[in-house]
Amino acid sequence: METWQAIALILLAVLVGAAVPALLRLYSTLGAARKLLEQTGPKLDRTLSEFEQTVKRLNRTGIVLENGVKSLQTVFDTATEIGQALRQFRDNVQTAATVAAALGPAIAAAARALTDYVKPPQRAARPNGPEELVDNEPEQPAVVETAAPDSPRPPAATSAAETPPDESS
Repeated sequence: METWQAIALILLAVLVGAAVPALLRLYSTLGAARKLLEQTGPKLDRTLSEFEQTVKRLNRTGIVLENGVKSLQTVFDTATEIGQALRQFRDNVQTAATVAAALGPAIAAAARALTDYVKPPQRAARPNGPEELVDNEPEQPAVVETAAPDSPRPPAATSAAETPPDESS
């Protein structure tokens, strides 16, 4: 054998000597992994089926929520329309109130003038006699003549409201 062949054979023996323990360690690691997978396989199957049920429940819940949101959207749309109608009604009421406030005094004055102009005559009954027409005009205050006892001037005409109080009392 030649030297280069002897060197190659020695290197091959060293590599095989180093690789055998690594391969044995790899074999034992793979055996432990296989045992672990055999033990966790049924647990993993149960976990996956429970996860699948949970996902189905979440999907059903999502569908229910979507339907609820659609219903709420309808409710909110209706509430918005009602709010707009109420706002329009409020604006109309404010406009009517403004018009009534502006025209009310004028209408009241016209009605008062009309009723004052077209009053029917009133009939008053006498205690022992026939009815007679009574004038609708308001009565003027009565004129009372008074004279001071020691006064040289003639008595002045004054209304009942202007009569001085009696000094003797």
